[in-house]
Amino acid sequence: MIIYGTRGMESRAQGGTFHCPRCGQGKTYDSVQVRRWFTLYFIPLIPLQVAGRYIECKGCSATFDESVRSYDPEAANRKFRATFEPAMLRAMAAMAAADGVIDDRELETIALIMTKISGNGVEIDEVKAVIGPDLSKKLSLERILRDVSGSLSDDGKAMVLHALMLVASADGTVAPEEREALTRAGKVLGLRRNDVDRLLAA
Repeated sequence: MIIYGTRGMESRAQGGTFHCPRCGQGKTYDSVQVRRWFTLYFIPLIPLQVAGRYIECKGCSATFDESVRSYDPEAANRKFRATFEPAMLRAMAAMAAADGVIDDRELETIALIMTKISGNGVEIDEVKAVIGPDLSKKLSLERILRDVSGSLSDDGKAMVLHALMLVASADGTVAPEEREALTRAGKVLGLRRNDVDRLLAA
């Protein structure tokens, strides 16, 4: 009886350096190619088509698509901040406007938080410009958070909700409208209800 078939075999070549998403830093990698071979009695004899290619981090042994080699963490961070910082400012402005009354202490809190997030001084006038003069056309907190929640880690989502809580409580009390907005915000961010309730209770 003749036994034949195909099997995949890996071949490795030393690569260069890349930013490993798992290690979070620059690492060396191997370039791995998987080619199918025709086998006779389980012995590979004839090379067939290439089945795939990937790279393997020599630090953590994680494997990634070849496109990861072009990943630039600094460029990705700049792109993220360019989207996140304006969204965060709008989200806190929407939180301040949730009860229909904007307190100067809320504005000051927003400016302080944005200064810490961006590393640049943010003035109260910038916050007022985002809120606008007509509170009847409120910013949609849920829509703002939905647009950025997918790019946030669990810790990042908790940080966002905590910042919103600081804004809501800046005037010394959290109005029912603000509490409801915080609950909806936690849901949009995908946080567990128990975690949201714990923050609100604090």
